[in-house]
Amino acid sequence: MWKTALLVAILSPAALSAQSPAARIQISGRVSRMGSLSLAAAGREVVPLASNTRQVRVALRSSASGRTISVPLIARSNVPYRLLMKSAQPLRVGVASAGPNAGTAHLTTDATSVRTIENRLSGEEVTLIEGQRISSGGTDATPDNALRLTVEVELPQDLSEAELTFTLELY
Repeated sequence: MWKTALLVAILSPAALSAQSPAARIQISGRVSRMGSLSLAAAGREVVPLASNTRQVRVALRSSASGRTISVPLIARSNVPYRLLMKSAQPLRVGVASAGPNAGTAHLTTDATSVRTIENRLSGEEVTLIEGQRISSGGTDATPDNALRLTVEVELPQDLSEAELTFTLELY
């Protein structure tokens, strides 16, 4: 008798669930557009002046060894973006490289496929890079969800210092 009661107790929930339709749950949401831009470790020629989430302002100081200065930046975004540069002085600029910061585990498959605009003379704000979403997950503390961008700036012969503002524009 007790075996029959135990069997009924075990089978009753299974029998009930077999007779009721399966419940469906659908969750939908929207991820906020996020992005960040920061200055990576740089040489003495690049002096950080100010920064916020998507903007970096630096001062460049030419050295005796050359007039071309590399500015290393780290960019993250979960939407398409543009990297803009603004300078009060006319400068020759170009993108030397755009590659993974510290691995590719959290990069989208086309993160390193960026469109660059090379050797623009800048006396105003110009677009240096346009790209698709960079990050497939993580936060600003995740090292492998970012691109390391190296921008080369050539100072004219009559100029030993310049201030630049880099902005990551999301769209």
